[in-house]
Amino acid sequence: VSLRNGAGTPMLARVFKAGDTQSFDMPNGATLRIGNAGGLKVSLNGTPLGPIGPRGQVREVVFKNGSYKIVTTD
Repeated sequence: VSLRNGAGTPMLARVFKAGDTQSFDMPNGATLRIGNAGGLKVSLNGTPLGPIGPRGQVREVVFKNGSYKIVTTD
């Protein structure tokens, strides 16, 4: 999992284990890159986003202006 803020500066790069949690303030947006979309639960302001993608697939979640968009990567 990696996270870049709205300016593209890295904020996180790590492998999560079962049960790990992490929270961030993202006032200027951010991009979350997930290497196993089916293995991560993501929430925005306490509300779960739901499925990000299938297990083993790479996805990006772009957060901006209090909203988000899930992007399929190649």
